[in-house]
Formats: sequence, C-alpha cells, structure tokens
Amino acid sequence: MRSLSVLLLVACGVAPVSGGDELSGHGDPLQAARCAPYPWTVNVGPSGQAAAQAELATLSPGATLQWSAVRNTPAGIFGARFELECPDGNDALEALFDFAGAHPALFRIDPAEWARRPVPCSAVSETRSTLNTSRLTYAGQPARADTFAWSWRREKERVIVETVGGSWIPPASYADRLALGRCPALDVEAAEKTVRNAKLGYTVFNWCAPQGSHTYAAQKPDLLETDPGAAFEWSEQGGSVVLRKVHRARFVLDPSSWTPPLISSDANCPLPGGAPYVGFEVDFDSVTGELLRQKPGIGCIVC
Repeated sequence: MRSLSVLLLVACGVAPVSGGDELSGHGDPLQAARCAPYPWTVNVGPSGQAAAQAELATLSPGATLQWSAVRNTPAGIFGARFELECPDGNDALEALFDFAGAHPALFRIDPAEWARRPVPCSAVSETRSTLNTSRLTYAGQPARADTFAWSWRREKERVIVETVGGSWIPPASYADRLALGRCPALDVEAAEKTVRNAKLGYTVFNWCAPQGSHTYAAQKPDLLETDPGAAFEWSEQGGSVVLRKVHRARFVLDPSSWTPPLISSDANCPLPGGAPYVGFEVDFDSVTGELLRQKPGIGCIVC
C-alpha cells in the first residue's frame, strides 16, 4: 500500500492543449479520426539509457541503474547517494522534484505533471523511509497509471535519496500531444446503452464465505453516473506503450432493483448507518465506447 499518495511535461514550450471542441474532437467525426490509429502507441523517443547511465555516474558513482527499454525510463536506481539541501522550514518533496527536473537525462520526468503534498524537511526520518507519488497529467490532460517511488533519510541539513523506482513514461512528444488532444469525449448515451446490455457479475457472500456467482441485468430505474472527464491510461503491449482514454462511471441500482442476493453480495457497499448502496464501478474507452472493466461495489471491496 502506498505510504504517501502524493502524486511532467515541457514539450518544446508548447502550451497545454485546450479541452475545447476545437481539439477535443467531440461532435466532429473528422477531428475524432485524427485520434487514429487507436489505441495510441506512445512515442517514447530514441533510447535514453546511455545518457541516463552517464548522468548517474556523474551524480552518484557506484549507483546501479535498471532501465525499461519499452518505457525508455528508469525502472530502478539503487545504491545511490543524491544529496539534497533541506534545511528546516523547506519542503523536501519540492527539493526532490527540483533535483529530478534538473536532471532530465536521468529521470525523464517533468515535475509539473506530478501531484505533490508538501513534506517538511524536518519530517523526513533519520532512518530510511519509502514514499511514492502518482502522475496527474500527460499531454496536458488528466492521467493515471504512472508511479514514482523513492527512499530517503535525513542527515543534518540534507536529505539523502538512496533508491528510486516506479513505472512511468517520458513527457509526451509534440505529435502525441496534438493527436491525443483530438481524441473525442465519451458518448454517454451510447455508454449507457452498453452497460444496460451487459451482464454485470457479482458474488454473494455469507460472512465472507462465497455462496455463488451471478450476473445482473439492468433495470429501467437504475442510473449511470459518469465522472466529469476521462483520463489517459497506458499499458505495455508487444514491446510498446499503448495508451487509452478511459472514462470512469458508476452504475447505481435503484432500490426497486435490489434483491436479497444483491444485498448480500460484493455489489453492496453500505452507507454510513448501514443502508444498502448497490451498484457497479464501470470503465469505458472514451474513443471506442467499449466497456473495459466492471467491478461490483462502489467505493469498497467486499471480503
């Protein structure tokens, strides 16, 4: 489990892509087509491993580098000693991201894309502790999938970073920014038809002992609630990084749809006070409308 959920992108001085209709492609088939080929294969650029290794040798001789050839970013840095000036009253996390941003050949991140919750220098333990962060944006739009983790310790007025790891992709190329800015928004009406035609799976439990698996077919009063917008997610496929635009939603069952098995299932995440709250978390591909994932229960994991 993450010990800290603190969640880059300078693309040749290009301003963030507007979310308006001009580039979003929403309602414009020609613009939407410019999001193709889709799912999008990310341009991670020419190999940066040699440059990263040379930078690491300068910053921390003796440290070892593990490299992801697919993502073209570090997979791990071990045995390092990165010394960050960190007097009391300063933010240790800001010092870390300033350091990473100052050495793009090694870290290949843009600090502006990552969320940060301040960590006072005085709060860093003298014994090694591990933290991690998540990416907020990619190509100027919301993103989720990337993690950046590290271990550090306090030493007088400095913080010593000893390991770095995680799973992230480099800042988006100019071409990727333009193309991904044209990927259309989710057709909510079509998405609702999709989930209403789907068989949503759930398992009935008796005190965490499974009693059987079932499927649910939508009823007319049930309601689809969508998030305000989508986020980019990527995965490694066939030696490449493939990216989708994913829109999360919840399919909330009307009380008239509840049955005793549903109330006793992992689709029920009771509200404070014990009242049933029955439904499913569903993820759609914003571009294709495909139902990518479904999970019984909204906001909890039962058993």
